Amino acid sequence: MMRTPWMRRATTLVVALATILLAAGPASALTPQPDQTWRTNAKGKVLSLARLGTTIYVGGRFSKAVSPNGSQQRPAQSLAAFDMATGAHISAFTPVVANTAAPTKLEVRAVALSSDGSTLYLGGKFDTVNGQPRENFAAVDATTGALRSLDVPVNGPVNAILVGADKVYLGGDFGRVGTKPRKKLAAIAPGGFVFDSWQPRADNTIRDLTRSADGASIFIGGKYTTVDGEARNSIARVSADDGSLLPWTIPDGDIPAGLMAWDMVATPTRLYIAFGSGSEWAGAYRLDNGAVGTELWTTSLPGNVQTVALTSNGLFVGGHFGTAVGDKAVCGGILLAGLVLLDPSTGALDCGWVPQIEPNYRNFTGAWSMLSTSAQLWVGGSFTSISGVEQQGFARYTLDASPPPPDADGDGVPDADDLCPSSAGSGPDGCTRTDLTLKVRVLKERIRARGVLDPSLPGADVRVTLLKRRAGTWRELGVQNPTVSDTSRYRTTFDRPSRGSCRVVVRFLRDAEHSPSKARRTFAC
Repeated sequence: MMRTPWMRRATTLVVALATILLAAGPASALTPQPDQTWRTNAKGKVLSLARLGTTIYVGGRFSKAVSPNGSQQRPAQSLAAFDMATGAHISAFTPVVANTAAPTKLEVRAVALSSDGSTLYLGGKFDTVNGQPRENFAAVDATTGALRSLDVPVNGPVNAILVGADKVYLGGDFGRVGTKPRKKLAAIAPGGFVFDSWQPRADNTIRDLTRSADGASIFIGGKYTTVDGEARNSIARVSADDGSLLPWTIPDGDIPAGLMAWDMVATPTRLYIAFGSGSEWAGAYRLDNGAVGTELWTTSLPGNVQTVALTSNGLFVGGHFGTAVGDKAVCGGILLAGLVLLDPSTGALDCGWVPQIEPNYRNFTGAWSMLSTSAQLWVGGSFTSISGVEQQGFARYTLDASPPPPDADGDGVPDADDLCPSSAGSGPDGCTRTDLTLKVRVLKERIRARGVLDPSLPGADVRVTLLKRRAGTWRELGVQNPTVSDTSRYRTTFDRPSRGSCRVVVRFLRDAEHSPSKARRTFAC
């Protein structure tokens, strides 16, 4: 059908729906100062944390556990346990981890509990445990630290351990597990058998293994470009059962090659990731959009983002941002120094919680591991104090212990306030924001309205209403329901009424994923 040309004397009126600005959420009541608890000795560092009931296990490189006032110092050889309620060192747990061939390279990089809680698995860079040979992977009694008989040598650092129902998954920088070749990833039985049925292959370092919310798959994070020969930059998803590479992927170009994915947290609908090594940011990606991990938000920080923890307070983020490359001020002058709290739905920074890790200038001190419960946040890393409180190596924060309100889609908006409760949206109402543009042209005999709906929703219905002011009241003259075209446009025409004051209102009401929107314009008929 031929389009009627716009008349020269037509008046063009344009209105655009204002963009919703996502501001930082209300300041958290959480103080930047941690609790005073036992800690590690000077120059010690904590790289890994695991929890069993009220016990927290701490791995890294240190030689002592030190009381809050420094009056007590107990031997603790790179692996220790502490009471989470009191913060006190548990002296009954006494493993000794060493790297006799290269003492300065000793690190316990990963700790994880067996399914029944009786055994603590540990990985890293070491060659003996309790004086017995163990190459980079070992198991000890979770109560005493006595060495278990499990002996599966790994010929390179083990950076991540994830315990499943019948498998212990390993990720790192190795090429052999036991007697079998494995490229950065492996799975063993608790008894030591290395599974042939689970052997995905990555072409570079693995740093994190995170279970999906349903337990059926595992997200693997690291610094690689392929898995099983297929392109994957830093993040991939594999089957927990057979290790096969799954089709879910973050779109090409969203993550540069060579980036390190240090840590992850998975909910049913979102994957939160800490990135570093070249570009540094924390980000959130969709898990409810089929095989596409669409980026929801990213927050850039000046230095590696190395650990994330999700709680009812928000998304805690740690790393050496602000400590390695100099000063960056936020929130009106607060310097970034290794720890921040972000809104999990938008990535906005909470200005009420920006702790100051010390030392914090041109060094690589920072927060390298975190563990959270409903009541606590534990932070491990390389530091001497946080916001003026002396806590070498690791620290505890007390959180609001009240359970978070239900949030089925994991978008940070409680179900009670979520207008799209089955889909993670980016807007404050729990839906994906929609924008409408409206153009109105007054012709000799017609009034034409047209515009665009963003995001594109071909086939969606919009409602366009023409009103005229009579006796001080807006009275409806006509309603049209044009369907949005495949180019996201709508268009409709009304008969022009007699002269007076007219108004056109266009509405997109809502669907299961998108928020409603409205635009209007008042003009002389």
